[in-house]
Amino acid sequence: MATHNPTEAEAFQQFLALQVASVGRTKSPEELVRLWRSREQEQRDTLSALEEGIADMEAGRVHPFTAVNDEIRRKHGWTSNG
Repeated sequence: MATHNPTEAEAFQQFLALQVASVGRTKSPEELVRLWRSREQEQRDTLSALEEGIADMEAGRVHPFTAVNDEIRRKHGWTSNG
């Protein structure tokens, strides 16, 4: 079964429909466009952060969560739960 990736126009239409069905009824068209654009920027920022994290992982610049968690707990004098 093929999946359909919506075009930008279709995605914007879906966004508008969801907004108008909820809080968007009180917003002007300009406010809705600003909201859409800020959402797009947030998605680009998130993707960039994920790509950076993957690059760090591939380059060996990461530490296991348990090691970092243990270090933070020692530093602040917190004890483990359990």
